[in-house]
Amino acid sequence: MVTVWIYASCFLLCVLNDIARVNGDTSAPDAGNQNVYYTLPLELVERLMAKQDVPVDKSSSCTYRDSQNSDAFTKLLVLLIEKLDKEQTRLEQQVTSLAGSLKQNLALKTEMECGPTPREAETKLESLLQRLEVISSGLMTHPEFESPTQPRDSSSKNCRGSPDRPKDCYELYQQGKNKSGVYTIYPHKCHRAEEGVRVWCDQEDNGGGWTVVLSRRPLDDQVNFNRGWQDYKTGFGEAETEYWIGNDALHAITSSGRQMLRVEMEDWDGNKRFVEHNSFLVEGEDSNYRLHLGKHSGTGGDAFLYHDNMAFSTSDRDNDLNSGSNCAAEFGGGFWYNSCHYVSPTSFLLKKQRSESGITWRSWYIHRETLKEMYFKVKEYPCM
Repeated sequence: MVTVWIYASCFLLCVLNDIARVNGDTSAPDAGNQNVYYTLPLELVERLMAKQDVPVDKSSSCTYRDSQNSDAFTKLLVLLIEKLDKEQTRLEQQVTSLAGSLKQNLALKTEMECGPTPREAETKLESLLQRLEVISSGLMTHPEFESPTQPRDSSSKNCRGSPDRPKDCYELYQQGKNKSGVYTIYPHKCHRAEEGVRVWCDQEDNGGGWTVVLSRRPLDDQVNFNRGWQDYKTGFGEAETEYWIGNDALHAITSSGRQMLRVEMEDWDGNKRFVEHNSFLVEGEDSNYRLHLGKHSGTGGDAFLYHDNMAFSTSDRDNDLNSGSNCAAEFGGGFWYNSCHYVSPTSFLLKKQRSESGITWRSWYIHRETLKEMYFKVKEYPCM
């Protein structure tokens, strides 16, 4: 019977030693010392057995001489069981800690995917620093700020969180306004509180909540898009027909939170295509409303990426990369021209033909067949 206890004790000691080595614990013994164990050092075993007059054979790492006193081995097994319980608890704590770390990493990954892109974050920081500079220099009469000497307009006191001043069509959609049509939005929120912008809200297609920022379609009396910097800055046209929302409004909407862009287009034969970019950012006027685009998807191709990181140009403000001419003046509309365009939604609305002067999308029609309709829509990027 004593022999069984001895071998059981040795077996448990060896198991604990293996666990210690696998876990790589810093308190584990030297691999060359076969008589020392992670949870029960040999010295402790020797003292325990000496106290009970139990001889120890050091010639084998897991063999002890017979003894008539099984009490010592009983105590030894109790100690081993306690050590095993502690080891199991420690391992369970490690697993729990690892699971917690994985959850935090997943949460961080989701936040990074749904949060602003690095470029968006940089633009927001630049905007905040500019505003801080204005305040610190004492220019409180700057049009972007209320003067401290002027009484606050009670109608705009709580405008930032007011449902009566939606920032965009997505906020309207969240309020239950799910019917497409013309609405007034307030991209600037409390700044220039008196100004609202009339836009077409697409509240029914592709999940709703889309703010149309550019609308082009055939009319008996076409809206003139061959305009100067100031018109493109403030916007022009009619929300019911054709219009450009305005670069100031575009900057306000896209810098307030990550936005996605959807472009819908139709040719003169009724064929349709669409393109989506998972990030769409327009910088402020001090950066010439520079454009930043994210990854694209859809059926229309990647033509718009040719215009990524380009400054905005108009017939009276040439910021394109074409050294030979002003692209906006040549193609009849303001846009983020490169040198010059693969996409031209603000150019002349021409009947079906091959022409770089009409509304085109090169990755759909490489030979520049003109298109009949085109719409640019933005919406807050969804965080799933």
